[in-house]
Amino acid sequence: MMTKKDHQKLADILGGYLHNLNEKGPETAGEWLEEDITRMLEKDNPRFDRLRFFKAISDAQLVAGGGE
Repeated sequence: MMTKKDHQKLADILGGYLHNLNEKGPETAGEWLEEDITRMLEKDNPRFDRLRFFKAISDAQLVAGGGE
């Protein structure tokens, strides 16, 4: 279950994403979004597997794009 602190962290990340989207474009904003969420999850769980998470994101992009 997520706490109010988790909700605030996500709001901060999404606010940063929207700022970067307007200032730097979608590709850069997407990269920052992935990295910010990854850092948040790593802080929450020291055993968090960054590479496995990036693979899951990549797989989800394929599915969303109809590639799988």
